[in-house]
Amino acid sequence: RLWSNVSWTVTSTAGNDATLLLQTFLNTFGPKNLSSSVIVPSSLLTQAVYTISLRLSNFFGESSQSSAKITVSADKNLPSVLIVGPSSVTILPSSVLTLYSSVKFSACATSKSIKYQWTVFYNGLSMGLLSTNKDPSILTVPAYVMKSSRVYDVILTVTSANGVNNASTATASAKVFVQNAPITASISGGYSRYSRITSNLTVDASSSVDGNYPPSSSMQIVNLKFFWSCTVASVNSYGSDCSSIFIGPVNGSKVVILGPSLTLDTLYSVKVNVFTLDGRYDTKTVVIQQAPSQTPIVKIGTTLKKVNSDNQFTLNSTVKADTAIEAQWTATLSGKPVAFSSLSKQLSSFSATQAQSSIAFPIAISAGNFVPGSVITFRITAAVLGSVTS
Repeated sequence: RLWSNVSWTVTSTAGNDATLLLQTFLNTFGPKNLSSSVIVPSSLLTQAVYTISLRLSNFFGESSQSSAKITVSADKNLPSVLIVGPSSVTILPSSVLTLYSSVKFSACATSKSIKYQWTVFYNGLSMGLLSTNKDPSILTVPAYVMKSSRVYDVILTVTSANGVNNASTATASAKVFVQNAPITASISGGYSRYSRITSNLTVDASSSVDGNYPPSSSMQIVNLKFFWSCTVASVNSYGSDCSSIFIGPVNGSKVVILGPSLTLDTLYSVKVNVFTLDGRYDTKTVVIQQAPSQTPIVKIGTTLKKVNSDNQFTLNSTVKADTAIEAQWTATLSGKPVAFSSLSKQLSSFSATQAQSSIAFPIAISAGNFVPGSVITFRITAAVLGSVTS
């Protein structure tokens, strides 16, 4: 489908007449004959700096514009410098910024010895950032160095030396937009708990992450805000408020539940809303149900994990009971059971002596089990006397 509108704009230091001639020529390339490249006759160019902008509109009325700065010079040693790729780049704070450059010389150049200088500006001030790449033609800025909600200007200056006192300098530029990263809410210990709760229970969301900062940064604690709520998830009284089970404040990273107040026939849906003052948020819910007195207690140490499908990984858990138990790891994909291979036992039995002291039962998952991009839910189940499970 053809572009609904094609518009060229030219500004330059060549004077109005020369600028208008070039702009008129470029606007002969419209929706019907616009190609991936346009050859400009040398007769339309003079020694000057040109900024050429192209604006495209589609049949939905959506538009986008891109610009290029071109210097025409009689200096045969002046290099042609380009930052490869689009002139505007959008990244997240957690992204490593990598910009590549291309430098070319005219066939008559007598000097091809060049020096690169990358400079990153914010609000017109140099940030003093140094590339971590050993190749001077490549700019690499580590993750979390460039701050969210900022627009940076990157200038590449290439100097070609010609003798002791003569040098030819050319530049290229790009803009870097750093977007806000998402909030990821996380509740430690698993998102579904059917367990014997005899004392107060602490539900912990302190592992939640603000993607604008490194996971270990103190800003995680400063920037993230929390609010806890509870609604009944069982058929009887579904949706009714059950916030009375909380003890103390509900606006911290952890909330305390009055364990003995939980009844056997009620499902409690405890939700945490994790948010920042700039409007980003995420929620996570854990469903808690009080189990009979003989039910084992199980805990999962890892609730959210991103792994490379080619690597093995381990999930930690503990099981505890007053009698001998049998524990088993299972996995589901989109709610359906899925088999997987592991380096440790998926099913194991423990004596009463072992179980009473809270025994570790981790699972080491072999590499290559799952297709990249899959979201797998792992569950550990413990059974006492073949009937009571947790």
